[in-house]
Amino acid sequence: MKKKIPLSRQQGPLQSPFADLSIEGLREGPLGASFGDGPEFTNAVGISLTGERPALRLERAGRGGKTVIVLSGFSEAVSDATLDALFKSLRKSLGLGGTRHGREIELNASDAARIRTALEKLGARPRGHGVSKG
Repeated sequence: MKKKIPLSRQQGPLQSPFADLSIEGLREGPLGASFGDGPEFTNAVGISLTGERPALRLERAGRGGKTVIVLSGFSEAVSDATLDALFKSLRKSLGLGGTRHGREIELNASDAARIRTALEKLGARPRGHGVSKG
């Protein structure tokens, strides 16, 4: 049976209720684990965007202060089915919300670097907003 923390002791106004907790008995996390970067993109569907140069645009106007990143400028060689698969894959892998309007994909995010990295893993060379890699 686990040791319970007594709650009957009076707490002062500036005392932390967590002061008696200890990390004793907890498992160690994985080495090098980083929990602040968010999920990493995985290409589970097999999408290829080799040779594509989509544009990344950061927009706030008309969205109630919310930031979205718009992906546009896909060539006609990219089918609607591929855009649907890309949209669903980006949303699921990166844990983002979003929508698709025609040939544009809007993702509810402000970190363009993660989206840029995901597109580069698919063979695309994104241009526009975010961290430039050449």
